Amino acid sequence: MKLTVDKKEVGKRITKYREERHLSKKKLAEMIAVNSSSITRFEKGVRPVSDEILDAMAEVFGIDSFLLKYGVVIRSNISNETIDSLIVKRLEEMCINMPNVGGTFRLVHVDE
Repeated sequence: MKLTVDKKEVGKRITKYREERHLSKKKLAEMIAVNSSSITRFEKGVRPVSDEILDAMAEVFGIDSFLLKYGVVIRSNISNETIDSLIVKRLEEMCINMPNVGGTFRLVHVDE
């Protein structure tokens, strides 16, 4: 899945997080060292936002810059043990709910 940057969507997210934190455009602009007219252009999606500015905004908002840029968060801090336990849990559910899968799983598992 390729993620693309949509200036208008980025602008909507900037507005959303700015308003949620009760920040004026002027205050946000001061905090990240740009002028308030730039904030207006970013929010309207008429001007692209550099990664440096997105990082600064994300820090002010207390969010990941990836969320601000793409609207999603990728959780990469999940341990392998957690992933393994989720896989085992899902396989157990499949064995219970789908007997044919359960039988196949047992055969494959026993043969190893």
